[in-house]
Amino acid sequence: MSKKSTREEAEELAYASAQKQLRAADPTAVAERSGAELSTGDEGQYLKIPFLNRHYRVLLPDATVRDDAGEEPPLVRRVLILHHLIQAHGTGLAGRWVDFRSIPGGVAYHPVFRGRIISRLVRMFGERPQALIEAAAPLGGRPIEMADVGVEIPAFPRVPVVFALWEASEEFGPEGTVMFDDSLPAYLETEDAIVVCEEILGEMKNYAQNI
Repeated sequence: MSKKSTREEAEELAYASAQKQLRAADPTAVAERSGAELSTGDEGQYLKIPFLNRHYRVLLPDATVRDDAGEEPPLVRRVLILHHLIQAHGTGLAGRWVDFRSIPGGVAYHPVFRGRIISRLVRMFGERPQALIEAAAPLGGRPIEMADVGVEIPAFPRVPVVFALWEASEEFGPEGTVMFDDSLPAYLETEDAIVVCEEILGEMKNYAQNI
């Protein structure tokens, strides 16, 4: 058996901690605050939550995460889903787009965010920005008026994320940006926002390969 990486161990600890917190929460309140649906099926009570246009079930009271096929999604996705359910405050969308530096800790984390997210966005779509629209569509993304090409993707029900690009000019290469609704801190911690963006880019990469 291969030794687990430090990241894998950290994710397992985060998942176990999040399960413990969710078990102690009122599921009705969690559903109301997050936009999840509280239902009962053959496996008992569960929270149904969409993430990137796919539905996941959080089985109660154990707080285990399953996809529509009954399989466990990757650990990083399980952690994100539970963190969102725990963090969600039920705040309404602000209707104001802000960049990563405007969220708590965003200035300090911005070099990391730029390297892991914005630079990757530009590498993937900078030379063919229209492909961004096509790659975002399977995630529920829709075009939005921002930069030269922009898409708004609903990560969770109340967590929209905008990915946008400026096309290359004679003087400058392509550039990108990622924007969040100003209410983001009421639904995700800053580190989780980075991971959500990584998940979005990973999904779009899969779709972009067929465009």
